Amino acid sequence: MKRIPASTQKQMDAAIASLEACAGEVQKAVDAANEAMAAHKETVSAAIAQYNEAVSELRELYQEVLDEAQTYFDERSERWQEGDAGQTYQAWKEQLENAVQALEDLDEPDGLDPLDDPELFDPEQWERPEVSPDELAA
Repeated sequence: MKRIPASTQKQMDAAIASLEACAGEVQKAVDAANEAMAAHKETVSAAIAQYNEAVSELRELYQEVLDEAQTYFDERSERWQEGDAGQTYQAWKEQLENAVQALEDLDEPDGLDPLDDPELFDPEQWERPEVSPDELAA
């Protein structure tokens, strides 16, 4: 092949025009999604703040119970601690510790992040190949 046939060149022109139109539609869709998210950002942020406060409150309650349980355990005799009652109490205290740890490990959700602009076809940034190798030599 010495050059791209005219019929193929027309198909390429049509495909480029179609791709450019599709890229524009994708960008419009991303922009619309970002606008919709922005409209709800305040509502989402408020809900996240309430959620984080509820997690914090529950964590503090469990921590208070755990602290009191630890004090109770420490005030008992070594004999009681090593006996059946002490071992059962220790197992319960470990459950409390696990609950506190699980609540500490919860991720605080982030707000809504806008969608990144996709890297789309831009005919102004695209270097179109020459129609034939002869055009390169010129």
